[in-house]
Formats: sequence, structure tokens, C-alpha cells
Amino acid sequence: MSPVPSGPISVIDGVLDTSFTLALNQNTAILGINLVPGQTYTLVFTQDGAGGHQVVFMSSFRNPPAVSEAPSARTIANFVGLDDGNAYSSMSASYS
Repeated sequence: MSPVPSGPISVIDGVLDTSFTLALNQNTAILGINLVPGQTYTLVFTQDGAGGHQVVFMSSFRNPPAVSEAPSARTIANFVGLDDGNAYSSMSASYS
């Protein structure tokens, strides 16, 4: 799993890896680039102890799940890349 820095925009690069972790310590927007058709991507979001950090998915991620804002919560989201360059949500779950 590749760690992705939590910042104003967090970039998921589909040619670098297929699994990514994001330790949330601020609000962030998720941008997907180089998403490969047919590839499954797993994103694991973990809120810090304060929680409350919002995640917004940019247009490259379609039908995204809600990411839990509870302190120390973990949300796992899976997406599948399609031939239009976007990734579509296939399954997600949150754990507190």
C-alpha cells in the first residue's frame, strides 16, 4: 500500500500502485490520475484522533462512498477503472 499525503488535494496515481492509504489530518479532495481500465483500486482512509476531516472526491471518482469523520475511524473504498478514464465505486465500508 502506498501512503498518500493528506493535503488540500491528494493525488491517487493509478500507475504507481493499486492500494493507497491516507492518514487524514485535514480536509482533502481526492484526485485520480492515470486510472487503468479494468484495474481495481483500494483506498484506505484513517481519521486522526480528532476526526472531523472531510473528504471530497473529484470527478475522476464516480459514485464515491461517504468517508467516516469519526475520530480514528477507518473507511475502505474500492473502485474499478473503466475505459472513460474514471474509477467507479464497487464497494466500501467504515469502521470506528
